[in-house]
Amino acid sequence: ILWITVFFIGGMLSFIQQTIQLSISHAFILVIASMSLYSMNRFVRSWHHARLTMKLIRQAEVHLFNRTFTLQCYIDSGNHCEEIFSGKPVHFIVYEAVEQQLPANFKDALAQWTEQHYSDISMFPVSMQKQIRLVPYNTVSSKQMMLVFPCTIKLEGQEQQFHHYVALTKQTSLFPGNSYMLMHVSMLDY
Repeated sequence: ILWITVFFIGGMLSFIQQTIQLSISHAFILVIASMSLYSMNRFVRSWHHARLTMKLIRQAEVHLFNRTFTLQCYIDSGNHCEEIFSGKPVHFIVYEAVEQQLPANFKDALAQWTEQHYSDISMFPVSMQKQIRLVPYNTVSSKQMMLVFPCTIKLEGQEQQFHHYVALTKQTSLFPGNSYMLMHVSMLDY
C-alpha cells in the first residue's frame, strides 16, 4: 500500500505540474498531496470492504431430511440465535429456496403448524417429532417460538461438517448478498 501510495502521489504531482504549468508552491503541493491521500484512502477502504464482503458470502452444502441443498449463504454478525439445550447455532433458510425438494409430508405438516399453538407438533411424522426443537426469538413487537430442525452443513472448500440447526423462514426476499441462507455469526471463524 505504501509503494502504491508513493507512486500515485508522485504521478499525480508530475501530471498536474506539467498540465497546469504553475510554479510549485508549498500550498499547491499540500493540496495535491491531500487529494492524493484522500483518493488512496477511499481506494483502500473499498478494497477492505470488498474483501470483508467476500468473506461473509459463502457457498455451503446443507443436508436436511436426507436431501442435500447447495445454497449461497450470508454470515450475519447479528445472528446469535442458538438452540436452547445444546447451544448449537441456528441458521435461517428461505423456505421457497428449498420447498420443491422437501418431503411432501413435511410440507403439509409445516403448513398446519401455527405459532399460536407452538407446542403442538403432532401433525409431523413421529420420526421427525423427535428431531424438532422449539426456539424462542424476539421481534420488535413480541416474543415468539419457531421450529428448528437438525442439519449438517459443509462450507465450500472445507472438509469439516457442522451439526447445527436450521429454521425455515416465510420471507420471499433474499438475504443480503442475494443469499438463501443466513448463517450464525460463529461461521466467521471457518
